[in-house]
Amino acid sequence: MDEVTACKALAREFRTYLGAEEEAVFPVRGSDLLTAFGMDRLLKETGEYIGATKPYVTGSLFVKRYYCQVPLAALYSITQLQRSFDFSLANLSFGFDEDRQWRIRIKHTQTSVCPPQDRERWRQEHVYRLFTETVGPVFRTVAQRTGVGMSTLWAHLSFAVYHRYELWLKGTTSEAERQRIRDDFHFLTSDAPTEWFEGAEQNPFAEEYAYFPHPKEEGTSVRLRQKCCFNYCLPEGRYCYTCPGLSEEERVQKIIGA
Repeated sequence: MDEVTACKALAREFRTYLGAEEEAVFPVRGSDLLTAFGMDRLLKETGEYIGATKPYVTGSLFVKRYYCQVPLAALYSITQLQRSFDFSLANLSFGFDEDRQWRIRIKHTQTSVCPPQDRERWRQEHVYRLFTETVGPVFRTVAQRTGVGMSTLWAHLSFAVYHRYELWLKGTTSEAERQRIRDDFHFLTSDAPTEWFEGAEQNPFAEEYAYFPHPKEEGTSVRLRQKCCFNYCLPEGRYCYTCPGLSEEERVQKIIGA
């Protein structure tokens, strides 16, 4: 896939844009997320948007709804586009648009194209940098400023990664593409060492999920989250139907009513 097509795909799938844009559109620099002032300012804005009044709720939902898009976009580029953009914090900026949609900007557009004969080494290098330089440090700052556990933040990302890789696998009939998706998912869930995941007791992608039979779709199961995201603490007071805190009866009622 050429770079122009790859850029369009990132914009379409993850509202991730490359190159020069007005700074006013992306006012939050990636490096700001490692400072108390910068993170507090962004969390305050996020809390006002979503109606959260407790810091740990804001921190949890900021990662779940917004920041997880950063590693997901990076993994999408590695697995689906077979090129790695520079997702270092120094090269990123963020902002909410007029519709309160989270947008990501990659300032410098240089890419590393996957070498066909050395894909495993290339993948390991870029996934390592993603988790140790772009994800872990931001999760740590969110946890420090809000009190939410880092295990909760990693669990949010794990759930999103499982969902995305399933979609990508279902979205292609090419056996070569399917094998690449399986290989990358196996690497994330089985080969990536715990040391890459700051604050986690083990590789968060290696933890097993519980499943629930879908009450409306025969033969389909619902994956349950490992950690509650505290969505029920918002003014609407709604639990996700994947919440681990729901009883079976409550879960069925939420799915049927969805």
